Amino acid sequence: MDEYEDIQPVNTVDVTEEKITEIQASWGIAKAFGIDAVGKLLMRNIFKIEPTALQLYSFKNVADLYESKELKSHYTKLIGSLNSVIESLSDPKDIGKTMKELGRRHVDYGVKVEHYNVIGKAILKTLEALLAEGYSSSIKHAWIAFIRQVASQMISDNYELPKSPKKPLNLTPEVESKIIRSWELVRKVGLDPVGKLLFQNIFSIAPEAIQLYSFRDVQDLYNSEELKKHYTKLLKALDAVIISLKVPYDDIVTTLRRLGERHKDYGVVKEHYNVVGRAIIATLDQVFGEAFTPEVKDCWIQ
Repeated sequence: MDEYEDIQPVNTVDVTEEKITEIQASWGIAKAFGIDAVGKLLMRNIFKIEPTALQLYSFKNVADLYESKELKSHYTKLIGSLNSVIESLSDPKDIGKTMKELGRRHVDYGVKVEHYNVIGKAILKTLEALLAEGYSSSIKHAWIAFIRQVASQMISDNYELPKSPKKPLNLTPEVESKIIRSWELVRKVGLDPVGKLLFQNIFSIAPEAIQLYSFRDVQDLYNSEELKKHYTKLLKALDAVIISLKVPYDDIVTTLRRLGERHKDYGVVKEHYNVVGRAIIATLDQVFGEAFTPEVKDCWIQ
């Protein structure tokens, strides 16, 4: 569960309608085991991942803990809250305010930011045990997106979080100018040829990467609407980042973090960024030909 090691508050997390359907359907299967089975397993996983968390609870010294009415009272409330949030996904309304208020109460209980990560991992581990073979990669990442959104809303405005250091991107105005000018040439070539070429390069460098995509089994892939929809989004995202080079540093960071948060939920790991980076360089080389000089290439690598 390495992709779920660090929860930071974000303004938006891409919990799509498809993910909502997967979350609600899988939760329905989990609930069928009964509140006692789900609740006990969840609490066992919490205390297994972080034994010291038990000290936060009033029932920390209760004998025969997992059969106690104190623990049952707690996990009944916890499962009830989780169930309410999941049901509200189809009609969010004021769920954000509810989550912030719930987060405020947890501050009073002594809950720290890092505890959200523990509970998130415990929920995933519980679902994995209950759903067994039905716990697919797609369902896992849908739940990761959901948990991160809920945690972010509960954390927001309730905790004083460390700010990221304002480390400059180290791109000189000359480098930025060359990137922007060369990107203008890419735009003129057209979305379809550049998008298809980019994905041909991605899958040539890392054939296994196609397993991350919902269109992995589509026939005539490079002429499919599914691939076109994806490379359109990807190139527009890249375009947004390049445009952001003209704006203040904080705005660039906001854009990049938002993209990073989304891709983390899609199952993208650090190694994949190297693949995409190499594919972008290869695509630019093919598009520009001799015009893709070592100097321009170095700007893009930076």
